[in-house]
Amino acid sequence: MSRVRGPGFSLPRGPWCERSLGLPRCEDCACTTMAYNPFVRRKAPGMPTSRRPVDAYKAIVDQLVHETTRSVTQRVVTERGYFLETSDHDVYNPLVRSLTPEQRRLLGDMLQQERGDAIHDVLVVLTDWMSSDGLAFTFQGEPMLVDISGMGLHGDFVGRLQGWEWPNNGDPTKP
Repeated sequence: MSRVRGPGFSLPRGPWCERSLGLPRCEDCACTTMAYNPFVRRKAPGMPTSRRPVDAYKAIVDQLVHETTRSVTQRVVTERGYFLETSDHDVYNPLVRSLTPEQRRLLGDMLQQERGDAIHDVLVVLTDWMSSDGLAFTFQGEPMLVDISGMGLHGDFVGRLQGWEWPNNGDPTKP
């Protein structure tokens, strides 16, 4: 299979899923096919209509929460019971195929949990960089208010996963 080289990665040539660049479109998800091009900027699906940096931050965290609530990999393992042979995950097929439907459901739940844990861990690293090494986010050149919960970016993420409502104005001291 021919591969497309990008900065620091390579992918098989062909149409790619909008949600997971490692999976061909077809039955793996119901999104529309797109040709992968790392130089084309696409609008993030959760982009706020407001132009305030705090609204952009809330949209980013909410999109990460949404990304945690569903997983193509979980669905493939649970419903289909195997990965496409063209997928890098096909090495796991002997294990996945040997499982009962209940065991596949449990494995799918574990994969879903790991997805959320990975997002959390990345947000912990970013919070550490922000609190000790001077990293900051901006939106359209304006400083972005982050850590609305007071518990780090990962705290905002976990809070939103658990149903915490954003303060109306982005100020954690005012409702």
